Amino acid sequence: MNNDVKQQIQTSPEFSVRPLYNCEPGEVLINTPIEEMLYGSTYTLPGGEITRLHYHNTLELGYCVAGDGDCYTSAGITHFGVGDVELFFPFQPHLSKGSRAHYCVWKFVQIDCSRLLSGCGFSNQSMINDLLAGQVRISGILDPKRHAELISLVVSIVDEIHKIDECDCLLVLSRFIELLVVNARQSKELPPFERVVDQRFYRIIPALDYINRNYMKDISTDQLAELCGLSRTRTNELFRLVTGYSPKEYLNTIRVNVAEIKLINSSRSIIDIGLDMGFGDISSFYRAFKAKNGISPSEYRIHRTQTPPSSYAEWNHDEALPQSMQKPEESS
Repeated sequence: MNNDVKQQIQTSPEFSVRPLYNCEPGEVLINTPIEEMLYGSTYTLPGGEITRLHYHNTLELGYCVAGDGDCYTSAGITHFGVGDVELFFPFQPHLSKGSRAHYCVWKFVQIDCSRLLSGCGFSNQSMINDLLAGQVRISGILDPKRHAELISLVVSIVDEIHKIDECDCLLVLSRFIELLVVNARQSKELPPFERVVDQRFYRIIPALDYINRNYMKDISTDQLAELCGLSRTRTNELFRLVTGYSPKEYLNTIRVNVAEIKLINSSRSIIDIGLDMGFGDISSFYRAFKAKNGISPSEYRIHRTQTPPSSYAEWNHDEALPQSMQKPEESS
């Protein structure tokens, strides 16, 4: 890795950290018996420059189903390709981009660890909290030569959650615990990775939660300030510091991300989708959508309707090996 690039990621003020509450705004909530603990999405990574890292208060797992790109963390940059697998723990800064815009596709899941444990009746949460607090140290794009067992567990969890109505929460819980135990066992000689815990994040959780549930409504900054017990000015300030957006910009980001899912997974008209998201008129929807994606909703629908394999096992892995497992070309 180029040391100059690594140093830039660690020190450049442009690489500020932007947390997202539970999951990327607008990702689909898996319809499990216990709500708001498992989230799944198939997501096309944008191309272009990385200007900031983000983090979640959830565990993020995923694998690449199309294309290739780069994963940025505070430790540096890792290239990935089809079949590569990622693992990021709560409050761990990271961000990935595709090599070519509108091409690199990942299957992701987000797990709200505490809700999964309590929702499934797991009583020994202190053990899990100890593991998450520092005993697990293997993360990022996983090396298939060293971390085959972890990769298998990540893939099984992702595919199980993506079964949606047939998702078995207890099976996810058992594999989640096994993932942590195996990770901790293999992490004993490794240094801890960077985590970010920003208390300002918790001050605006009521507002973030309300927006995630009610994005289709007309929401004012005054409403959000009241939910957080803050002044309007302080609410605006904290939103900027924590998310990188104003409350209105954050609301529109969620609306656009939900619209992206609707454009891919339904045949509803673009006008109906825009109005359902809470935009007052179709022009506002188009402006917000293009500001985020660089293309119009109709162009987005055309680019992103290709259906990826439904599970990791469906690929021809002889033709689509992870970048890290591909054999080097023999010299003549």
